[in-house]
Amino acid sequence: MDLRVFEKSSVLLFDFGGVVQELLDTCIAHSMADCLNISRDEFLPWFDYYIPKVQLGALTEDEFFRTLHETTGSKIPMNASRLFLLPFTTSSRLYPAITDLLDELVAKKIQIAVTSNTIPSHAQMNRERGNYKWFDTNVFLSCDIRLLKPDAAFFDYVAARLRRPLNQLLLIDDSDENISGARALGITAVKHDSKTMPVSGLRKQLATMGFL
Repeated sequence: MDLRVFEKSSVLLFDFGGVVQELLDTCIAHSMADCLNISRDEFLPWFDYYIPKVQLGALTEDEFFRTLHETTGSKIPMNASRLFLLPFTTSSRLYPAITDLLDELVAKKIQIAVTSNTIPSHAQMNRERGNYKWFDTNVFLSCDIRLLKPDAAFFDYVAARLRRPLNQLLLIDDSDENISGARALGITAVKHDSKTMPVSGLRKQLATMGFL
């Protein structure tokens, strides 16, 4: 991948889960399956199919469980939507090496934004915890804007709100699908998975592009 030097008006787009915050989707799905007494192998494909609808706002978290009951016959407990929060509340964490990087970018007055496919309860908890504090008003969550990465409409919406052309955006994301979708639109995209990749590599790329 060619790394060009960006203009000072360019904006860094940080994915949240997987880059800034530990990604717990599979952990949540497994915990949910165990609580509902459904085999993980049976539940995970169902979860993967329906969770984007919740992230998109097409299905509420309560409707997610009603649909589960209607399609599988599974018994759903009262206040089932709390199952989305149990592992997230106790286990989710921010990666210190990335928050240090965000602190540095803010101090340098580099413009940054967050882009995330997420559900309302997780978005609310992250807001309550101040986890989006680095991004000011540049917070683009699928459940709020009703668009999903890697759809072109998501990136077009973000560019319009930031008042930047697509070629002045740089996406940092752990998803190959999101990376490919961004690049197809002319957005420079860098893959970074904070669980498996050292932040030094990301820092080196950002320095090469003029952000550090």
